[in-house]
Order: sequence, then C-alpha cells, then structure tokens
Amino acid sequence: MKLLTIKNFEKVHPSTPEQLRHSEECGVSYLQSADGQDWYECQKRFRQDTMKLCFDANNVIRMITRAETGNDISSLWPEGMSVTELKDTPQNRCADITGGWVYIDGKVVERELSDAERLERATDQQRKLIKTAAEKIAPLQDAQDLEIATNEEIQRLKEWKRYRVMLSRVELGTDAVTWPDKPADS
Repeated sequence: MKLLTIKNFEKVHPSTPEQLRHSEECGVSYLQSADGQDWYECQKRFRQDTMKLCFDANNVIRMITRAETGNDISSLWPEGMSVTELKDTPQNRCADITGGWVYIDGKVVERELSDAERLERATDQQRKLIKTAAEKIAPLQDAQDLEIATNEEIQRLKEWKRYRVMLSRVELGTDAVTWPDKPADS
C-alpha cells in the first residue's frame, strides 16, 4: 500500500478567476505544497481508510484525523506544515497533538523533549496542582477563620496546606520530577 506524503504547504494568493471570486465572496484561502500541489485538489488523492496527520518543520505532529470522525482530511489545515497518511493502527493512534509526538522515517514516535521543554511542562504542572490545592484550601480556611470548622475540616486543611507547601518545594530542574501524594478528597 503506497501512502501519500505532501510537503510544506504555504498560503498562496488565488491564481485563477474562480479562486479569486471564492476568496473575495466567501473568504476562501488557498494552500500550495512545495512542489506546487493545491491543497483542495490533493485531498482527493488520500485514502479513506488511513489516518492523516500534519507535522511541522521539526516533524512535530500538530494535527491528526481520527477514525471516529472518519479520518476526514478536510478537517486539517496544514498551513506551514506537511501532510502524510498512515495505517490506522493502535500504535499510530497513540499520537496526539500536545507536542510530544513526531513523524520520522514513516513512523509516529514519542518525541524527546529538551531540558527547557521538560522544565516548562513541569512548571505548568506545578502551577495546576498548586491552583487545585488552593481551591481545596479556600473553603476549609474560611470555616476555620469563622470558627465553624469541624475537626475533620481542620485536619483536611492541614493536609492540603502541607501538600501545597510540598508542591512548592519540588525540584523542577531534575530529569524525573516526583510529585507529592495528593490528600484524599473526602
């Protein structure tokens, strides 16, 4: 089975009177591959039974069609990217568009993150976890401040505050970030 890959789509100005009319009347944009293929025309050449994905200049997967939506290539807009089709296999379905997957040598593989990217992801995760802890702490703190907290609420408040402090102490610059255990939510 010959699978299609078309490289480097870029936005172009309409080149025919019909394209110009569609552009002006309907706001249609046009893409062309590095070898001169029109995006709308080349969509017809992709198989119906394959996954399609868009990948950027660094091979990072940015868009994917899914079987549950019919692997519909028209849902993609590959401006600044390349498009390929793959067999719809469990291995290929592991990929997502979070930046952690690449398309290399005809295969979908997990991407090695740079130190800066790992640090950024860990920092984002730390912020999310601290925000969640703060949301849990707020009503418990209110109950304590109003002197209406139950013994259970006081204990949960201490646990959530301890968790938040431990989150703030996590070493983010290490290869394997270890997050503290979240308190039981009762």
